[in-house]
Amino acid sequence: MKLAVKDRTTRKPPTAAEIEKQLRYGTAVGLTRTAQDAQESVVKAIKGTFNVRSNWTAKSNAKGIRIQSAKKNDTPIKAQVRTNADWLELHETGGTKEPKGKLLAIPTDVIRKTPLAKITKAKRPKNLPRSFIIDTPSGAVLFQRKYRGKRSRIEPAYVLEPTAHIKKQSTFYEPIGKVVKRRARKHIDREIKKAIRTMK
Repeated sequence: MKLAVKDRTTRKPPTAAEIEKQLRYGTAVGLTRTAQDAQESVVKAIKGTFNVRSNWTAKSNAKGIRIQSAKKNDTPIKAQVRTNADWLELHETGGTKEPKGKLLAIPTDVIRKTPLAKITKAKRPKNLPRSFIIDTPSGAVLFQRKYRGKRSRIEPAYVLEPTAHIKKQSTFYEPIGKVVKRRARKHIDREIKKAIRTMK
């Protein structure tokens, strides 16, 4: 009687096609990991720069910061970070903001105590009670009358301007660029090594 014993420790070397498949898979996973890191960095930059009034940056929001994962069969293999928040565009480059109506309402420190303070709905220009516009030597100003009787006084609530200069404050491209520079190669190398190591 003969007993045949198979050596399970040996296997055929992978083919070039199998190796390429794992290389592409590892690259796709590494790029996706990089995009996830960049997404987190963008949200952090936005919240640290602007007065974020809601959870609009969440990926579940229509205007949120989202990613598109990389796929191994794509040519080229790529992952994306994207958003429909078109108002960020002008802040990326800096420039002149045009009003949707006749004038832009720029809040004074009476309305916005600090640069990042939230302006409530009740304090927005159209909702201010007992408000009126006065043309001053430096331009139009929306005033609000507060209190009554002897305590009555008027305070400048908004300066009305035909345009406004927006300074450059990149919260999208620059954070993404920094993440790609620091982490992309590390993520890709690690995921490729993992993919090759776990080949079946």
